[in-house]
Amino acid sequence: PDCTATVNFITMTRTSVAVGITTVALYMVTAHAVEAAPAKPPQVILFQLGDDYGFNNVGYPHGPLNYSNPEAHTPNMDELAMSGIRLERHYVYKYCSPTRSSFLSGRLPVHVNQNNDCNDIESTSGIDLRMTLLPQKLKMAGYTTAAVGKWHCGGHSEANLPVNRGFDFHFGFLKGGEDHFEQNRCAGGPDSKWVDLWLQHAPAHGHNGTYSAFIYTSMVQEVLTNYSRDLNRSSRQSSAAPTAGEQQKLFVYLPWHNTHTPLEAPPQYMYPSYPPFNNSFPARMTYNAMSRALDEGMGNITAHIRTLGLWNSTLVVFSADNGGWMLPRGAAGSNNYPLLGGKVSDYEGGVRSVAFVSGGYLPQYLRGTRFYGYMHIADWYATLCGLAGVDPTDVPTNASVPATDSIDMWAALMVPNGTISPRREIFLAFDQPVRGDRALVVDEYKIVCGKQSGLQWHQGPVFPNSSATYDVEGCLDCCLFNIRTDPTESTDLKSTLPDVFSKMNASLIANGQTVYQTAYADPEATECITTDQARSYYGNFIGPQCFKTSPFPPSPPPPPPHLFALKKGDNCAHADVTRTKVISVLCKTTGGTGAADRVWIEDASENNFLAHMNATSGVGPAYIKVDEHPPAAGTFPPGGSVDGTSAAVPPQFFCDRGAVYLNPDAGKGATHQGFKYNAADGSLRSTFCVGFAADQCLALPIDSGSAHTAQCTDAASFGWELVFAP
Repeated sequence: PDCTATVNFITMTRTSVAVGITTVALYMVTAHAVEAAPAKPPQVILFQLGDDYGFNNVGYPHGPLNYSNPEAHTPNMDELAMSGIRLERHYVYKYCSPTRSSFLSGRLPVHVNQNNDCNDIESTSGIDLRMTLLPQKLKMAGYTTAAVGKWHCGGHSEANLPVNRGFDFHFGFLKGGEDHFEQNRCAGGPDSKWVDLWLQHAPAHGHNGTYSAFIYTSMVQEVLTNYSRDLNRSSRQSSAAPTAGEQQKLFVYLPWHNTHTPLEAPPQYMYPSYPPFNNSFPARMTYNAMSRALDEGMGNITAHIRTLGLWNSTLVVFSADNGGWMLPRGAAGSNNYPLLGGKVSDYEGGVRSVAFVSGGYLPQYLRGTRFYGYMHIADWYATLCGLAGVDPTDVPTNASVPATDSIDMWAALMVPNGTISPRREIFLAFDQPVRGDRALVVDEYKIVCGKQSGLQWHQGPVFPNSSATYDVEGCLDCCLFNIRTDPTESTDLKSTLPDVFSKMNASLIANGQTVYQTAYADPEATECITTDQARSYYGNFIGPQCFKTSPFPPSPPPPPPHLFALKKGDNCAHADVTRTKVISVLCKTTGGTGAADRVWIEDASENNFLAHMNATSGVGPAYIKVDEHPPAAGTFPPGGSVDGTSAAVPPQFFCDRGAVYLNPDAGKGATHQGFKYNAADGSLRSTFCVGFAADQCLALPIDSGSAHTAQCTDAASFGWELVFAP
């Protein structure tokens, strides 16, 4: 949204001289754009993201203090930055998934995705399926597209996979973080050891078990090699050289996993250590080792591009996805000096990223320059579309889905050390009420509100260097900063400039009405499986859990149960229950009148049965016994009695394994005590009451589980129906 109408008070305070300067600067932008207009699109576009990469974790000079970190041994990154354009005001979201969603969709994070919920594979957050992604646009211009590394833009269904969002090739993990060596999930919980690594449409079985920076470097090199081979084959087979529009081109999106937690690095990067080995600060040492591994991967890929003869037509972009994480006592090891705050905060340390543009495609006169104007990572969508020669417009047919916010920045970037940007404002965040944090930049002013994770504090040039921890809630009532004159956000101007603050706050609240959070699922992917089923289906890997058709073959219908009816006078042994599992017991009325007997099973197991029967009619008590053999004639179940007296048990009334014994001699309608008999030790556990007509037999289910209910009529005429499993 264009909020200039709400914030014109800022522009209106400027003098006509300032307006004149702006006009001249914009003319210079246009002039340089004409002078440096590319004759053809870049043949190779390599866009790289560093994960949780600290603003001060590079070795080249940059930032408001032009500082370079002596502990950051990043020679390849330094060379790329110093031979390209250092982007001094490049903005991102304060954490992972929204930044990636913004870059690929061309929307500000507030208009696509502000949460990290797609850390859960079943979540519908990420990038709305109705948005056209950058690789889909670039394919229209003849680019082959590849994604290698961390996706973190949704994996709810197969439609969310990178290969179904415009990438011809994908290798990497779907969620937000994992072990660097084994590619296991690091989020904890019962599925913490699932492998998250994907290749095209399926789990990447056999590819895990190597340090992530190594496997991603190797895979990108393979992609480049295959592209070069295919390019050479096409040129040999063609009778005429292809035009710029016809020539096969390549877009590689490389979101590294370094330097995201867990902090892990191969031993060869740990020694010599930076800082010198000191057990007091292992996180700082390991983080620097991880940045060295990342830097080496970048160097190897750059060298490979040169070897393939593609460097002069390659455009390279690097950005952090957010600032470094400032965990308690420096446990994340990163450093955002001299900026305020870090990851998960809207202060500059969380959202102003280390970034640069480089490559042989860049005009010579821009080598070693900087760009000081505002740029958001969403702007690369329109910028790269413009270079490729495709229309960046994306207006979804569903009116509720926002259009793109991206601005083509190429003309502004073509001005050496330019300060003028077509982007005047950046709506950074509005995640109220979840966290209550929100922020907006308009020209030189920035308003920040909320607790901001207690990160309103600055790191020193060497951090961590003590065991101290901080939790500073400095902007609960909002803060106002001039980030041009005060880039470290040290002075709150809210009370000094109340009118500016009031209007900035009003603009922020108005912008908040435009927030859009992706929660859209493929309407055809209605067949969803549980996480346990997914674990089995993918062979202990993580993957989408919703499909258009079930990934499992339909279950065969259960076979019809074997019914065996017992009537008055039947012998239970004829039912052969010793070889058949009884799955339920039903009573079926066959005639007669009288009050009903209600029968239900509370519990059953291999050796124990429990039945409660409330009888208002019938003759004789019933006893439950677990026995492999029928009792002898005239015996009584061990420990049993009928009203305190012993009774004979006719041998014909038994069901082997779970027998019910009936006493035909007791009076009709009498209440009798029966027993739950424990076959293991002969003890009696509980009682039941029953009244039955003489000569009736009931087989109780052997399996444990839910209750079964049966209704019986009086003793005059009824039968038992037993349902057996085949």
